[in-house]
Amino acid sequence: MATDYPIALIDMQEFLAEKLQQKLAGKLADDEIKTISCEVVEMMRANHSGEPIYIPKAASWECKNTHDQIRRKFNGANHHELCQLFNKSLSQVYRIVKNKRQATV
Repeated sequence: MATDYPIALIDMQEFLAEKLQQKLAGKLADDEIKTISCEVVEMMRANHSGEPIYIPKAASWECKNTHDQIRRKFNGANHHELCQLFNKSLSQVYRIVKNKRQATV
């Protein structure tokens, strides 16, 4: 990307390229991944330039997603592992797992 390209769009392109690399490693060459990520960001810029785009934090969605992941990974004895993995306290993990058990009863 050109040096005068907006930093937010450069970040978007880099994030997209990184995720594509993770998902498509070995299936697409690095230069193809960079080309695709640049094209997608440029399409976004062309279609939405000048528009005020608000990207919500989606805190409730993120919280629900994290709780769902904890519940899926819970095996009955890995509370401490989940604390480290999700940066939660032991009491938070117990509460999350307990709430799921109560919901399924």
